Amino acid sequence: MELLVVVALLGILAGLAAPSFSGLFQRYRVDAVREDLIASLQLARVEAVRQGQSVVMLKQTGCMTLASTRDWSCGWILFVDLNSNGAHDSATEPLLQTTDLPPGVTVTKSDVQPHTRVTSDRFGQIPLAMHFLISPTNGSQANGVIVCKGAGSRINSIKGATSCS
Repeated sequence: MELLVVVALLGILAGLAAPSFSGLFQRYRVDAVREDLIASLQLARVEAVRQGQSVVMLKQTGCMTLASTRDWSCGWILFVDLNSNGAHDSATEPLLQTTDLPPGVTVTKSDVQPHTRVTSDRFGQIPLAMHFLISPTNGSQANGVIVCKGAGSRINSIKGATSCS
């Protein structure tokens, strides 16, 4: 009888604790995407300088119906843009990295043209200020993060924010 009461109490406690874990998993996924995004931006800059060519981070499409042209939720690819057209030519341009995002995370690029790519010039500079808003698909922005790239070269992130200011 005592064992039955203990098992029932453990079941009740587990039921109460389960909802708190969903926020933890959301924050973990968002942080993982934030780290991937920052690493990709830094890799683009380093490779552009190393190879003396522009490197483009281009959003992927086709994994799902994207909400807008600013939606990067399918992930991105990184490639050396040898012909400077901003599009990946798989026959002649080396693919440096492919990043697929985990389910349940939405990435939206700021309203800076072009919406579909970020280009690092041969000097490692990304000339435009921009930000990426990373948030759980079905969660609160309090569990989200914004990755900001200012007019200079600094890249930083702010948890729970919706703007870089």
